[in-house]
Order: sequence, then structure tokens, then C-alpha cells
Amino acid sequence: MKLWAYWLGILGLVFCISTPVEAQDVNFSQFQLAPTFTNPAMIATSNQYQFILNYRSQFVGSGETFTTPMASFIAPLINRKEHRRFGALSASVFDDRVGEKGLMRTIGTEVAFAFNIPFELPLGLPILYDSYLSFGVQAGLFRRSIDINAITTGSQWVGNIFDPNAPRNEIFVNDFVDFRTLNAGFLWYSQDTTEVMRAYVGFSARNINQPNVGFLNVSADRMPIAYTFIAGMDAWTSLDGRFSIQPNVRWVNLQAVNQFNLGSFFRYHFGTSASPKGFLKEGSMSFGVWYSTTNGIIGSFGFHQPNYTISMSYDLASIRGTRVPTQSGAVELTVAVKFGKRRIGFKKYNPYEDIPTYEDFVSDTIPDDQQVVQVVDTVKATTVVVSENPNNELPPKDLSVFEKPLFFYYASDLLNIDTIEKLEQIAVQMNNYKDIKIEVQGHACDIARTKEENNHLSLKRAKAVKDFLVSKGVEDNRIMTAGFGDSQPAAANNTEEGREMNRRVEFKLLAN
Repeated sequence: MKLWAYWLGILGLVFCISTPVEAQDVNFSQFQLAPTFTNPAMIATSNQYQFILNYRSQFVGSGETFTTPMASFIAPLINRKEHRRFGALSASVFDDRVGEKGLMRTIGTEVAFAFNIPFELPLGLPILYDSYLSFGVQAGLFRRSIDINAITTGSQWVGNIFDPNAPRNEIFVNDFVDFRTLNAGFLWYSQDTTEVMRAYVGFSARNINQPNVGFLNVSADRMPIAYTFIAGMDAWTSLDGRFSIQPNVRWVNLQAVNQFNLGSFFRYHFGTSASPKGFLKEGSMSFGVWYSTTNGIIGSFGFHQPNYTISMSYDLASIRGTRVPTQSGAVELTVAVKFGKRRIGFKKYNPYEDIPTYEDFVSDTIPDDQQVVQVVDTVKATTVVVSENPNNELPPKDLSVFEKPLFFYYASDLLNIDTIEKLEQIAVQMNNYKDIKIEVQGHACDIARTKEENNHLSLKRAKAVKDFLVSKGVEDNRIMTAGFGDSQPAAANNTEEGREMNRRVEFKLLAN
């Protein structure tokens, strides 16, 4: 999977080298935060209602600016019976102006519909817990107008003096034109529990109907079709799950003009095992840098919380070619407000269904060289094991290191910094007291769609802890593992704080 991302980056770099640098119509540099403009299929990627404000200001050397504000509202479509998001609806308002006085202005609205087809991922990819293939269509109604009074012609120059009151000697039949647009796209994506897309590939086409936007009735000025391709994938994640790097690429084609953006997102996840209460919740910060064949170097910074996102970017333009001789940069600001439940309530199941048999439990969790004295409850896996040397007892003061649970991020089985510090202490005690045998019990919140996926994730957490202890010199046969999914929650799963408490590993002493 990581090699796929690297090859994608190399392929994009080859395209950048072989494609001439030319200017094109406006495109939001923060395309991932402008879903209604980038690809209508992108609106179906969240369980929350979203209100997004995008603003872009493009500067040119003459002192003029191109400003593009856009407001969007996205409503998810949830199938409560099947406990999944099957699509979304959106409405957006767009206003693009050329010049401070609005020499040319395009305003309008677009509505979109997208639907999801579940795309099952195999077990063993807990970070990519949810995957869909999405299709979207979008229709728009726009008016493009020009300010005739702001237009000047050569007839208004008398010698070297400009006379704004002189006649222009030009006849303008229309000062506005109305037109309709039709857009469509598809997107494959996979995301974690915070709805961050960890992998995606999408393609879209704008202005499929090629509307006439000419101001003169005697001639047609057809708007060309704009094609957009986007792709990205997490290529590296740190051992503690806090840092990740996601290379991504965007290609936009407008007639003979090609634009490539090639770069990466760098994410830092912050938060503790117990979420702070108040305005600041567990979230992330993102830093992005891209090379653009038309906009030079693009940098961005974003602050992401469960219910809002604030992000800005700057295009540090490079003056190349003849199509962009006066371009000097662009600023973008995005504010997104999210509300509603981020997690869909999954089907509840009886934790006493499909309990492993006594024989399965013994063969899966207890080494052959130990004798099982009693199994009290196979659901809780309360087991008493006789050690060969039960006289070497662990003092109560050293027992406390086994009493505190270890917590995990998102749908991950990666050990974080706090977890590693506690495991170092446990390894010391187990190396000092050789008769200690433990069972590492993994748990999960209601993150997955099925019981099997939750059990698989919880067992992977337990095995990650065991692997770490073994790497510190603890004998393999002194550590047993078990996964219980979300059948033994430490807190209610109806809050984010409760789910964080349930993403844990606990220890049970089997011999002392």
C-alpha cells in the first residue's frame, strides 16, 4: 500500500515535467475542503451536516484581484435500518469577481446528489475501517455579467491623455448571460473514525453540457469541460499514531491547459486517553505543501476538531510562461462547521452469542505446559493458572503497574507514548519476578460494523502489547492474549469520551 503511494508520486512528477505550464480558470487550492466544487461525489464522505465557507483571493501585478467566495451546505443521507450512510445532498452559492469594481462577475447556485456503494475491506486494515465507492451529479444555474461602464477602449485616448467621458465607439448588445451547468464525478475513499480520508481516488467533469457564456447573440462562446483527477494515500504513520504523511496529487485539464499539484499532507494528532472537556477536543493539525505547475508553491495549515475546521493556504506563485505574467499569489481561507452525530449507531448484538467453546478457549489462550484449574466465565476469561513456582510473590507496591489500562487512538493498534512508558515498567516487573504470568485483554469501542471486526481489532491490540513485552526480554509463554471487542465496555459508547475509554488493553494476573 505504501509503495502504491510512492509510485503515484513518481507518476505525478513525470506528468509535471512533461506538461507545459499554463494558466487556467479558478480552482481552490484546498480542494479537499471544497467538495462541492472539486467533485460532487465528495459530499457523501461524512455522517455530519456541514456548513462550509470558502474564500479565495487571487492577486495580479496590476493591482487587481480575482475574488471567489463560496458557501455550501451538505446533508448526509443515513439509512438507520442498515446503519450506514448511503449518500448526501448539497447546495452551494458561488460568486466570482474580476477586479475590485466587479468588471466581470459570475454568480449562481448548484445542487448535488451523491450515493455510496459499500466497498468491503479485508480484516487487518483497522485504520481504514470504512470504505465506499461514491457517485455524484450536480446541476447549476449561473449569471455572468460585465460592467459596461468599467470598460475602456482605445477611442477614449486622445493623444497621450485618457478621457473617461469620451465615447467608447463600441456597441454592447448584452451585459449579462444566463447559463446552466452539469457536473458529475466518482470517488473511491476509505476513512478512519474521525472521517479523515486515509486513501482516495476520484475523477470528475465540470460543465459537461458546455453552456454558451458569450455576451453577443451573434456568436457562441462555449465553456470548455474541466476534468479533475485527485488521489492520495497515507504512506507513513508513526508508531504512536500521532504523526502521518499523506502524499497526494491533483490534475486539472481545461482544453489545452493542464495543472498539476503534487505534494503531501503532514498530520499531527493531539489528545490524551481521556479527552479534555471544553472547547478543545481530541483532534489534529495538518500542514500541507505542494508544487503547482501554474501556482508555484502552495502551503497550507489546518486545525481540525470534531465539530469545526479552520484552514488557510497561500499560493506563492512562480512567474513562468506567457499566460501568467502578472500573477503574484493567492490566499484561501476555509471555515467548516459540523453538527450531528459523527458515528452511526451500529447494530447491537448479544455478547453471549457465539462464545468460544471451552476447548477453543484453552487451546487459544493457555500454553500446553500449564494446568488449567478453573475457568469461571469464558466471556470474561477469568482464569486461574497454577505456576510451577507459586512462592515468588509480587509485592503489592509493584502490583499497581498491572492495574491501570492502556489506551489506543482511533481504530489503531499502534502503541502511543503513554502506553510505551507503562509497558516499560511492566516489563521490568515481569523480568524481576519470573513466575508472573499474565493475560493481555484487548477491548474496543463500537467502532466497527460487525462483531468480528471489533474482536479482530481488540485482539491485535493485545498482541501488540505482547510483542512489545517480548521485545523487552519477557518470555513468550508467560503472556497470553485475548480480544473481547466491545462486549465489555468501561463506559457508554454514546459519547466520544466513552469510546476513548473503551479503546483499551487490561491485564489479568494468572499466577503470582
